Amino acid sequence: MALIVDGGSNYQCASKKMTSLAVWCCCHRLHLISKTVVEHESAITTYKKCKKFVKKANKSMELSKSLPTTLKQTSNTRWTSAFTMIKSVQENKQAITKNPENPFTEQDWKAIDFLFEILRFISISIRVLECDKTPTLN
Repeated sequence: MALIVDGGSNYQCASKKMTSLAVWCCCHRLHLISKTVVEHESAITTYKKCKKFVKKANKSMELSKSLPTTLKQTSNTRWTSAFTMIKSVQENKQAITKNPENPFTEQDWKAIDFLFEILRFISISIRVLECDKTPTLN
């Protein structure tokens, strides 16, 4: 018998007591990869700018109303939230660049586009693997 586990020490400990085979959950691994991507030295500054701008925009009625769609905040525990935030910033690029409070440089927008592409594939993979409505065990 094998157990599917994440990185939590409680799961690791329980799996060692119950079976000799513990298999890491692919979705958890992909989430860790996406966290590594956004924390990379070439992306972290732009990622933090996005988080800061989204937080500011969501607290400002005036700034929020100037955007065609809402900006989504990220969460450390939501598997695809980094992608969702980057996507929401990218979707509002035209309005953001016209706004005097625009914190993003052209280099930032290139980094946002790059992050979008990488995180999009991770997000798609997670969505396929998590299977909320389809059993994954026979």
